[in-house]
Amino acid sequence: MNIETLVNQYYADLNENDRYIWNYIKNNKEKCMQYTLHELSDACSISKTSIIRFSQKLSLTGYSELRAMLRFDQSRIDEEDVNLEMDHIANTYHAMIDDFKDNDLEDTCEILYRAKRVFAYGSGLVQLNVVKEMARRFVSAGDYIYCFDDAENPRDVVSQLREGDCIIIISISGESDEVVELATSLHLKGIKIISISNLNDNRLAALSDNNLYISKLKHSIGTEEYPIMASSTAMYFLITEFLFIRYQLYKNKMMKELD
Repeated sequence: MNIETLVNQYYADLNENDRYIWNYIKNNKEKCMQYTLHELSDACSISKTSIIRFSQKLSLTGYSELRAMLRFDQSRIDEEDVNLEMDHIANTYHAMIDDFKDNDLEDTCEILYRAKRVFAYGSGLVQLNVVKEMARRFVSAGDYIYCFDDAENPRDVVSQLREGDCIIIISISGESDEVVELATSLHLKGIKIISISNLNDNRLAALSDNNLYISKLKHSIGTEEYPIMASSTAMYFLITEFLFIRYQLYKNKMMKELD
């Protein structure tokens, strides 16, 4: 039984002071879980005796048991919230994996296959790690990818690419000025661009010849008082895994056609 059930059960026995105490606790649960009896008395301007009497009207031994019940209720709510959040994350991952599985990425693979050289650019630390992991996978099959990161001057990157090359640009937002400047210069130079970014309209995608999208996944962790919003980047690594596998299958198919 939770605290609200007890209040409903004994509500007819509560006087005006009791109901005031309950309204304060109900609207300030996180604070009240930490308050001593003296602190709660000061916070709601009600005597300690009245708070103890309120607790006893709910069939509790006193304020300590009331506070313990508040904490227990909150821990149960937190656990339910965590389970719901985990379900949301898992369902989003499953949906994206199904999308990748159903996409043969043939247009992307054709650009890579016909390119004289393949470059990759990551616009931040996570993106650079994705680029490096992708390059590591491709080189294991004899396909070399030249890596750049956001420390590179866009002009230097552009100067190293020639006609017939292609570049994979990984950017979470697809909107940073550096990425857009780079993509614009490459587009004007006629370089094929494959972009990997969040699923939304962005300037990088508009400048690219081929777009791979990741659904934006943000989840809330922490507490109501200290909320933390975290963004998942796992799917950026996973899409490069799918791209690697799809490209090897595409390459094998093309080699068979040449035989």
